Amino acid sequence: MDTKIITTSNFPVDKKYYIYDFIGEITRIVFGYVYDSLGTNNAINAVQRAIKDFSELVITIKRLRTDNAPEFTTTNWSNKKAYKVKERPFTTFLSRNRIVHETTPIRSPQSNGKIERFHQHYTKLFYA
Repeated sequence: MDTKIITTSNFPVDKKYYIYDFIGEITRIVFGYVYDSLGTNNAINAVQRAIKDFSELVITIKRLRTDNAPEFTTTNWSNKKAYKVKERPFTTFLSRNRIVHETTPIRSPQSNGKIERFHQHYTKLFYA
């Protein structure tokens, strides 16, 4: 899961939009949900919608990988060798739904490469 920001300066849109995207690790099936604001409640809502949409294809979400954005997790980076992830509403929601929450290492978009590559296609799609 990741968020793509669609801005007026980069895309022909009337205001800023946020798309929460999900890619199936094995199937490569993609679902994206558009919101007009960024936040934990929208991230949780997007996961709820993804759970429903993937389940209609008989796919169960067991693990969700995100970056360390504030809507997903809060990380304490004061100790550079070890960090702690605080429990957040997003993580609590995933736990209640028996979904393992993985976060990517800092400054390593390649660890969530499939979705990062997919986001490059938005630019081509919007300008085409």
